[in-house]
Amino acid sequence: MLDFAEKKELYNREDIKPPYYYPQLINQAMLDLDVSQITKYELYEWLSNNFMYFRLRDIWKVSY
Repeated sequence: MLDFAEKKELYNREDIKPPYYYPQLINQAMLDLDVSQITKYELYEWLSNNFMYFRLRDIWKVSY
């Protein structure tokens, strides 16, 4: 995800909903973590660490 790498700091410090679909976010998390599979917990951690939007909201964790 070229766009994510360029805007990583922005998403980390601003409360902006990322313009990506969940499969794209899962793929980016797996690339960043260098894994071929990811647990739900690892995904939640990665999203919270990389996006203020997800850090401020717990409700998204139940939307699957």
